[in-house]
This record gives sequence, C-alpha cells and structure tokens, in this order.
Amino acid sequence: MADDQDKNGDDRESIWSVSRGALRLYFALFAAQIVVGLVLLIRKGGPSDGDLGSWWLYIWQGSAPIAITSAAFSILITDGGRALMVLAGWLEEKLKRRRERELATAREEERAKSRAWYARMRESEARGEPFDEPPPFESDTNGNAPRS
Repeated sequence: MADDQDKNGDDRESIWSVSRGALRLYFALFAAQIVVGLVLLIRKGGPSDGDLGSWWLYIWQGSAPIAITSAAFSILITDGGRALMVLAGWLEEKLKRRRERELATAREEERAKSRAWYARMRESEARGEPFDEPPPFESDTNGNAPRS
C-alpha cells in the first residue's frame, strides 16, 4: 500500500532518511565510506598493547565518527542534487515573477506616456495649434526622437 502512495520514491520518515529511489545508491556510498574509513583507521596504527580486546575497543571508538560522517556525506551526495534542483526551481520562479512585475511596470509607464501624449495632442488640436511632438513609442529609450 505504501508503494501506491509513493510513486516517485520520495517518501521519507525524517531528515536523516533517504528517499526510496536513492536507497541503493545511499547504502553503496555509505558502505564504501565505512570500509575506506576503517581501513585508514587500522593503517593509522592501533593500541599499544595489541591484544584482541584493545583492538576491538580501538575500532569501536574510531568507527562512530566514521559512521556519522559517512551517513552525512552519503545523504548529501544522494539528495544534495535534488535539493539543488529544488532550490534552482524556486529561484527561477522568483526571478520569473520579478521579470513579470518589471515588465508590467514598464508597460504601464509606456501606457501612461502614451495617454499623456494623446491628451496633449487633443488639447493642441482643440486650441487649433500645430502638434509636432513625436509619439512616445517612436522615441528611443532616452526620450529622443528617432534619427531619420
């Protein structure tokens, strides 16, 4: 039944859990890091007395930080890409909304310029005066009339 609810393999229990779709990759990375970490720990040197109990305690104490960092790095590697994609999507949407607001503002400013120009033109015509001001949509971005 749980598989029916989780079609994308993203169902999670906690922040330390891994999505079902990434479990194999996570455990492969985790196991590889543990093995490498333990090999390096043993190569570093062991207890001075060298009996089996001392070695067991030495490996036991050294494996805890190796396991925690391996778990953290494995989660970062398997789900870090997904987190970056979510962040990139959020940022893209935010920038898209900003561009749309800026475009709407620019359009409204251009409409206001056109309405003001049209009002000046109508007033000039009503007074019977010539009106030779070019329309705002024919001027460049600095408000200058275009060159002929």
